Amino acid sequence: MGWGMSMGIYKAERTKAAARAQLFADGRLLMQSATADVGPGTATIMSQIAAAASGVPVQHIRFELGDSSLPPAPGQFGSHTAASVGAAVHAAGKALQEQLLELAARAPVWAKYRLQPTDLVAEDGAVRIKRTPVRPFPTPPFCANTA
Repeated sequence: MGWGMSMGIYKAERTKAAARAQLFADGRLLMQSATADVGPGTATIMSQIAAAASGVPVQHIRFELGDSSLPPAPGQFGSHTAASVGAAVHAAGKALQEQLLELAARAPVWAKYRLQPTDLVAEDGAVRIKRTPVRPFPTPPFCANTA
């Protein structure tokens, strides 16, 4: 019997990764990337990142992974995957949110207000005018209020 100590270091760099986001009319968000999950909770982490970036509640997000037909991603390497795929998921979520806000600003129900996308915010599954903190302004049909 003896005493011992071990140590390991693996750098957590970031490499090229991609993600795809699809928002459905009922407010569900599908986020996809070909990464893997071998136990560290990649699907959960990516769903949380997607929620923060898109404004869709995490319980309405499904993250699909583990299929080479999905947008490319590096292998599963813990923090390396979180940094690489997480950045791609964040970018896809932000791009989706920007498109949603542009559509909302041009929606017939809001057109009379001559809003700019920067006047709006998407959060908690709804789009609202920034100066209206309590509840969404008129909700266009493509913005499901999941509250």
